Amino acid sequence: MCRPRNLLNNAAKYTPAGGQIKVGARLVDGMVRVTVSDTGIGIPASMLLHVFDMFTQVDRSFDRSQTGLGIGLPFVRQLIAMHGGIVEIFSGGENQGTSIFVRLPGVAGAPQPEVENESNSTAPQAVGSVLVVDDNHDVGDSLSELLQLVGYQTVVARNGHQAIALAAAHHPEIALVDIGLPDIDGHEVARRLRADPQRSGMFLVALTGWGQDDDRRRSHQAGFDQHLVKPVDIDRLLDILQSAAQRQGGGE
Repeated sequence: MCRPRNLLNNAAKYTPAGGQIKVGARLVDGMVRVTVSDTGIGIPASMLLHVFDMFTQVDRSFDRSQTGLGIGLPFVRQLIAMHGGIVEIFSGGENQGTSIFVRLPGVAGAPQPEVENESNSTAPQAVGSVLVVDDNHDVGDSLSELLQLVGYQTVVARNGHQAIALAAAHHPEIALVDIGLPDIDGHEVARRLRADPQRSGMFLVALTGWGQDDDRRRSHQAGFDQHLVKPVDIDRLLDILQSAAQRQGGGE
């Protein structure tokens, strides 16, 4: 329920060969406490407040093919909050390892912990289907699973041409499109979808690390309805998608 695979993947990813990863669980005051600790690269103090931001990457010196863009921890936090739990992360700093503590209700009737700033701790009643387009498998798969968690049907494309094909095959109402794709870029994906009479009404959201006025202008000229800059706030993303899905379904 707490998605341990994400926590273990992160620990393994940032722990060099010869390091150690420890996993433990115990019942404390009616709460199940799960701990994942590693002896890896650690987290600088300046980054600890931002590790739960979507698409935040702690060590940008790593090759992109070897690292995710940080969507795993936001997904874990969102999922745990929806089940009445909390997640905390600690590190002594660079090369000092990292420890993640997850607490979840362990028995019927256990008091629910208060979780600050989690406006989506109760899943919204989502409607609609979403095409997620991202060549980074960690990002695409985790974002897809997050959307499924709150009620969307999803399909994932790894490049622009696959996005066009999946849009034709599955008829999604919404598409989240990374701009930096390995074949045609996200702008070209948007232009081709808008040029297709059967796909022209899709709600298109650009996800990108670039947020200057010119970047936003290019996205809107290509046909995007929204331009979101990484790191993306999960609550804002879900609000946009819920409004878009309701509009696409005739709810507005």
